[in-house]
Amino acid sequence: LIGGVGRFGGESGGGCGMSEAELMDACEVAMCLGGERLGKILRHVLEDPSRWSGFPDCVVWRMCRGRGGCGGSCRHRDQVGVDGVAGEVRLVEVKSQNDTLSAAQVRWLMYLKEIGVSSEVLRVNYRVR
Repeated sequence: LIGGVGRFGGESGGGCGMSEAELMDACEVAMCLGGERLGKILRHVLEDPSRWSGFPDCVVWRMCRGRGGCGGSCRHRDQVGVDGVAGEVRLVEVKSQNDTLSAAQVRWLMYLKEIGVSSEVLRVNYRVR
């Protein structure tokens, strides 16, 4: 990922236009997802690019560098990955109090569950004062 952006885009090129911070975030999310689940998501979209429609709004993740680095509160504390790094990721669809899921959003949430990616719907209730 880092090499590809460095060759084809990033701040030194004209391609994807990712900043260094955005690239590091993308790398952390990729590490949290793991190659198999990330590959399934990408394959799912590459087989039919219209499938991007309905993809969750938000990606939330946290990293744990080494066993116990997060104070033992993470569910992944026994799953140390590349370079002693592990983490958790969750894809979140955000809905207002009067909004409903589209068919495409439901399909994504079902697919993510099927491949073992944590996902949820966050319903936001707010009042204007």
